Amino acid sequence: MEPYMSRSAFKSFLLVAGSLTVMIGLIHSVGVYVSVPLYLIFYMRVLGRHSWAITSALAMSVPVGAFFFFEIALRKTLPKGVTEPLFYPLYDIFL
Repeated sequence: MEPYMSRSAFKSFLLVAGSLTVMIGLIHSVGVYVSVPLYLIFYMRVLGRHSWAITSALAMSVPVGAFFFFEIALRKTLPKGVTEPLFYPLYDIFL
């Protein structure tokens, strides 16, 4: 019987699943807006081997877009962990 995944595919799966697990674990302590960029940097630069320009552009723009979409447009707060006091001035401006 043939294996379902090759060894390299299984290694890739473990790296992605492990890094995603670490990201989810970091959400509680440092919040979404820190853990998501860290995950994107790891995923895009280390696993995807993309350039630093693309990686940094996405790692900065995705959390900003998520902030405006969830916190401002939908009025749904995402976990911020220890970084929550940094968002108080933004709440004063936008809410």
